[in-house]
Amino acid sequence: MLKYHKQLESCSWVSLTSDSWASCTQTLYLTVTAHFWASSLLVAKTLDCCMISERSTADYIERKLRRMMSKFKIEKKVSAAVTDRGSNMVKAARDLGVPHEPCFSHNLNSVVRSTFNLIASPENLRSKVSSMVTSCKKSATMKRNFENCQTLLQLPVKSLLQSCLTRWNSEYLMFERFLDLQDPLTLFLNHDMSDVVLTREDWRNLREVTKILKSFCEVTVHICYIFHGHSDVKWWFACTHSNSN
Repeated sequence: MLKYHKQLESCSWVSLTSDSWASCTQTLYLTVTAHFWASSLLVAKTLDCCMISERSTADYIERKLRRMMSKFKIEKKVSAAVTDRGSNMVKAARDLGVPHEPCFSHNLNSVVRSTFNLIASPENLRSKVSSMVTSCKKSATMKRNFENCQTLLQLPVKSLLQSCLTRWNSEYLMFERFLDLQDPLTLFLNHDMSDVVLTREDWRNLREVTKILKSFCEVTVHICYIFHGHSDVKWWFACTHSNSN
């Protein structure tokens, strides 16, 4: 940490990125990362990851950011703060007197979210797939039966993935895994969820939507990778390289 203190002292300008997130135990945290040039290299280092102990209002976030900026002596060096478009984050940056820039990846994924909300067919498809995933995950019996279907077809056992409103690319990952398991799913639905029907058109639409979403996922992951591995990249890697998710 001393090394980065010295680098921050020697640099002229610093850009900050910040976001709040919840752990698996639903504990809220606020993470702040500094981006700056050091020896002709763009450096990105996490300055703080603190627990949010009260309502995450603009005033609360502003106090947290101001304390952190003072700790690293960068109050007069921050050229921009990049966050999502949440009103609390935007106001916190403005109250600090720091120019605010909306996060490109957040905006990109907002396009996907808005499209799902506006167009009936993809939204209905998402609801249908999500409902089936939930049923498989909630029932130990159904989960075991689905795994048996994969074993019967001599396939590696994988779990279905559920989408999450606050996770980038989660619809794509859910659809991709669903398509990957189409054969055991068809067998499973015929025996254990006969009341659920996925037509040929549903599967065709699912493939088309997934193809479109893949482009958004690749752009998001590429942008995050450029800026030194945002947590979403790690989550994407874990989901796409693990059979246990």
